[in-house]
Amino acid sequence: MNASAVAACARLVGGVSRTRGSGKMCLPQISGPGYVFRVPDEQHRTLRMPMRLQFTRIHSSRIPFEILLALLTTIFSLTAQAALKDGLVSYWPLDEVVGTKTPDLVSGYDLELHNLTAADLAAGKVGKAFKFENARATLLKRVNSAGEQLPINQHPAFTISFWANVTGTGQSDLRLFSEASTTDNNPLFNLGTDSAGSSGKLDIFFRQSGWTTVNHIKSEGEPLDGTWHHLAFVQTADGTRALYIDGAKDPVEVPAKAEGTWRVNTTTIGGILRANPTHWVTGLIDEVVTWSRALSEAEVQQVVKEGLNSVFPPLTKGMVAYWPLDEVLGVKTPDLVSGYDLELANLTAADLVTGKVGKAFKFENARQTMLRRVSTAGEQLPINQHPALTISFWANVTGTGQSDLRLFSEASLSDNNPLFNLGTSSTGASGQLDYYFRQTGWGTVDHLKSVAEPLDGTWHHLAFVQQADGARALYIDGVRDSLEIPAKEAGAWRLNTTTIGGILRANPTHWVSGLIDDVALWNRALSEAEIKSVVTGGTPVPFSKPQPLAIRSFKSDLPATAVGDKVILRWDVTKNVQVEIDQGIGDVTAKTVSGLGSAEVTLTSSKTFNLTLKRGTETVSRTTTVAAISDVAPGWTLIDNFDRYNVGLLNGQGGWADLDAVEFSVVEFSGNKFAAPNRGGSTAVLQMGPLAVAEGQERTLFFRAFLVGDETEPVRGQVALTDRPVRFGGDSGADIGPGAVISDEPGAGRQVGGYNGWQNPVELFDPALQPSTAYNIWVDIKNGPFNKDNSTTPPTNLGTGDTYSVHVAKDGTTQRTTIIANYAASRNPVGAADVGFTTPQLTRLILGGLGGHSTSTNLFFDDIYLSKTGYNTTVPRAFGFTVPVAETVKPPTLAIKRV
Repeated sequence: MNASAVAACARLVGGVSRTRGSGKMCLPQISGPGYVFRVPDEQHRTLRMPMRLQFTRIHSSRIPFEILLALLTTIFSLTAQAALKDGLVSYWPLDEVVGTKTPDLVSGYDLELHNLTAADLAAGKVGKAFKFENARATLLKRVNSAGEQLPINQHPAFTISFWANVTGTGQSDLRLFSEASTTDNNPLFNLGTDSAGSSGKLDIFFRQSGWTTVNHIKSEGEPLDGTWHHLAFVQTADGTRALYIDGAKDPVEVPAKAEGTWRVNTTTIGGILRANPTHWVTGLIDEVVTWSRALSEAEVQQVVKEGLNSVFPPLTKGMVAYWPLDEVLGVKTPDLVSGYDLELANLTAADLVTGKVGKAFKFENARQTMLRRVSTAGEQLPINQHPALTISFWANVTGTGQSDLRLFSEASLSDNNPLFNLGTSSTGASGQLDYYFRQTGWGTVDHLKSVAEPLDGTWHHLAFVQQADGARALYIDGVRDSLEIPAKEAGAWRLNTTTIGGILRANPTHWVSGLIDDVALWNRALSEAEIKSVVTGGTPVPFSKPQPLAIRSFKSDLPATAVGDKVILRWDVTKNVQVEIDQGIGDVTAKTVSGLGSAEVTLTSSKTFNLTLKRGTETVSRTTTVAAISDVAPGWTLIDNFDRYNVGLLNGQGGWADLDAVEFSVVEFSGNKFAAPNRGGSTAVLQMGPLAVAEGQERTLFFRAFLVGDETEPVRGQVALTDRPVRFGGDSGADIGPGAVISDEPGAGRQVGGYNGWQNPVELFDPALQPSTAYNIWVDIKNGPFNKDNSTTPPTNLGTGDTYSVHVAKDGTTQRTTIIANYAASRNPVGAADVGFTTPQLTRLILGGLGGHSTSTNLFFDDIYLSKTGYNTTVPRAFGFTVPVAETVKPPTLAIKRV
């Protein structure tokens, strides 16, 4: 945009009259991650800002022309600079090693280290650089595939840009940048040292059969003099070529590219890769960038002066995730950095409200709302895996009256002990920020509170910073809080969930009420100046590269189902790719929204399903197997019989979560498999999903109990349905919900019973259970309504709530004994803010080892079923290990012909 256009825009906006009819408005309009400006030039261009800008409301009818002109000049200068991202193919900062590669920040074309390690990262021109050594045959390499944007020479126009600190004299014919072929040793595109090794000139050698060789043409300038110089090789669409040294065009005349296509498939830095690597250079190389277009001389000079700061603002360095919280895509809100989108829990787009910047999410404890993500190995979340980190967000939360609830948390699905929490005061008595950090083996940071009170019902910026040495600090609105937070102890966190608005362990809890906006995470400690920049200028929008193909999960709701029943397959994969499942399901891309998808399948035999992701020539696959079980009586749905699991800990097998990780086991006895508590105070939880029992419904929960071992050893067990998001092993017991208890507590033998109402003692009844004998237990459950007004303590007018009956029969007999009839269930009628108020649905199956249970593993649970409708008095299936119906394989066609 020229100066006159900027001035015209300034006059238009700065004047009293702001006519919209012309369409030439320069007023900012929120659009996606930036602001859109309509420019009053001859093209009426629409320009998107490269970062989210905040504009102060001006309380004047007229803006001074000089101020506005300066502002707009700066804005459009930034916008013009953002053009460097156009045609950008690869950017290798050469600052880090991830596994055995150094990352490309644009397209994910990471370079593989060859005889290099992180120890070869040295001080570079910008940050770090790789130190190459001929004697060690070092290089960075990539073999490219069809459909990719590398090698860069496939493009009619391109630019190669990098910094080099190389002494060319004495290094004969070695390579800084090269493209070649692993299948044909003839084609070569080389930028290297003087072929004679007698100068610091850049040597240009291009060869391919059928073309005239550019045979060791040398630059006029000598950039390879043992100091840092910038080199840019530019080819325009008509094939003309030029070399720029430190932004100035070198006089050397490089012959234009001949007609035809390069037959190359490798891209390397520091040497050549053909069938074998060769021509390794010694020196430092940094900041390597390729474009699929010819940069102008002004753009080359801009790169020399400021690098790619306009595309990759320095503040985005080390950024792992940035959730603007401005939109909902499917059931997620997007991360603009790594594709680590957060899943909405009890939230929708209707919960997006006016935020600090754009929109924000409105969280409500009563609705158990949160944003959540379960991370997998190799990902950069949870953020606490990094030695240094920064957590930044805006919050508008009233802490007073909200006791011990969470704004930001990291925890574990498989172990309820580790917790990293930033939340409201544990007493709810102030607007202070509360810190609670816990993991076995470390000293607990036990509800320390900030000195300042940022949770006062207005917007405040919070930044939690951890240095590489473990030192921690909190910044409120850019100012460091004076509270001294204990440093992180040595060792690694055992976490796999990241949440906003609550905690996610085996069950979600501790939901906060309030507004949260603009959450960003870095794997480095931001400086105080950088934090102030975020507070005053907003979070910069990073350049977002395509995410690698990844299947984060692919599984069925249940490991086995009855022949003829339906099972739901669910997957969480890289978004915006093609998704296919075999076994006749086909292309499920349309069923995959923001990477999440599901499909319902009817099983007539056991099946192994293969899910495949496709993007261009890339593919990745994963399988999951669902067993089909025959001879299940009509009207029953198999929940689990544990036969598909490995002997050992139950935690993590199927959908089971052991709240203390090691207190429930899968055991084998007489050829059958069971689940068993290892001690008292143990709880295993299974999410019921679509099998949840809704308010008003009647269902029968069936299971088998089997006792072994010394009859003098205590037995205390429970099987029940609940809505309660239990946290620890000791949470099972008297306020869970409708179910059955197996216990010898009164000393009258091992009996079955239950609770008659909330907080009442257990009641047990004959018959006494005999050892080494399977007993069938039916629990008839009616999910009745509770009082809807939770404002009184204790609550009033509770209503009937859940009711249940329990029937027992020794396996193999036909006579059931009804031991409980129409008892009120023990479910808490109200609940609590931290673990959740009572909800209408029974959503979880609980297996419990109650307090005092033996450590000898003497109580086994097996064959858990739920009736499909109403109550069911039949036995679902014969006791014993189940052999799945074999997968049906279509036989090959036999063709016979006369010879």
